[in-house]
Amino acid sequence: DVPFVVSLKIEGAITALNDELLLDATGGGPYRLLAREGDVSPAGGNYSGGISQTFGSRPVVQGGAVAFLAYVDGSNGCLFSETNTMAPLRTVACNNTPCPGLGGAVFGQIDTYPFSLNSAGNLAFRATLSGPGVTFGVNDESIWREGGGTLILIARKGEAAHGGGVYNILPAPVINSAGWAAYTSFLQSGVAGTDFTNDTAIYLGQSQGTGLKIVREGDPVPNMPGV
Repeated sequence: DVPFVVSLKIEGAITALNDELLLDATGGGPYRLLAREGDVSPAGGNYSGGISQTFGSRPVVQGGAVAFLAYVDGSNGCLFSETNTMAPLRTVACNNTPCPGLGGAVFGQIDTYPFSLNSAGNLAFRATLSGPGVTFGVNDESIWREGGGTLILIARKGEAAHGGGVYNILPAPVINSAGWAAYTSFLQSGVAGTDFTNDTAIYLGQSQGTGLKIVREGDPVPNMPGV
């Protein structure tokens, strides 16, 4: 599969409101339409945003799975995915929609960050948070995993990190074929013995409760005594 965005020539029934297409080329066969500016999206509302803005990031493909970011009704960024060419397109998450299990908090922004997809259609992505219970700079960053329509929180800024310390900055994750997300965190300095010598770590997780530290700055190097 090779998904790509094209713009149609504006003439006749083609206007600046419906000229952008997201197509998928599969195995030398005919192009398959994934989405078109102006059409109704699975999230409700219409794909929209203007020239080169409706589909806000390069589509990602793994095996037969495809995922992409798009703007809906002009400004609301949404992440969409399909498990394979026979599965219906589904909404993974949208800006300003509720985050499962976070007591009214909503996704603040997902549309400008890279995301990761595996061949089973599972995604991992980073999102900022806003709304009730969210304080800017304290607990407003998060890492999520999605599969089959279920969203699972993996890590959140301000919460305890696996193996010690507290999550601070959370860059975008990647996901493997088994559905485990790998992610990095810069840990909060001055908390739980964390300083500039040990404030960066790599983790692997499927949820907040099922995760582990892979390596942390300052850890001994295996099979190299004293290093």
